[in-house]
Amino acid sequence: MQIVPVVSLAAVVMLASIGAAPAQNPTLPMQTLIQTFQEVWNAHDAARLAELFSDDADQIVATGPATSGRPAIRRWWEARFAAMPQGRTISLTSSSVRLISPDVGVINTIAVTGGRDGQGQPITSSTDRGSWVVVNRAGQWRIAALRVHQAELAPSRQ
Repeated sequence: MQIVPVVSLAAVVMLASIGAAPAQNPTLPMQTLIQTFQEVWNAHDAARLAELFSDDADQIVATGPATSGRPAIRRWWEARFAAMPQGRTISLTSSSVRLISPDVGVINTIAVTGGRDGQGQPITSSTDRGSWVVVNRAGQWRIAALRVHQAELAPSRQ
């Protein structure tokens, strides 16, 4: 009878899987990048924000010009943060995060900005969507290209 070998094989497979670590979500480091971006943005820290970009990164925000290279991106964010109310915050939600290859991914986000000014009054809220191309360089995920666009209009408003 063949029951004993089958039961033994099943027991070995079950015991092996008990000790095995669960497979890590391959997009988790990219999701962590989104969270870090939000935290640094909310601190209005242009230097730390620029560090989230690759050396050769570029960005286009809304209808503005293309900004290329980490130093230029840092200067752009310094000017942007200086021009906005100190209480402005951002809340990022990922609408999709996917790997294209082990070292390249695409992130699509929805960004809602708002917050409260120095007197505690609400700051006008706005919603945008972003597309990020991210790369893994030496174990660190960095933004290689950032595009920020107007939020998608509801079907009744198109």
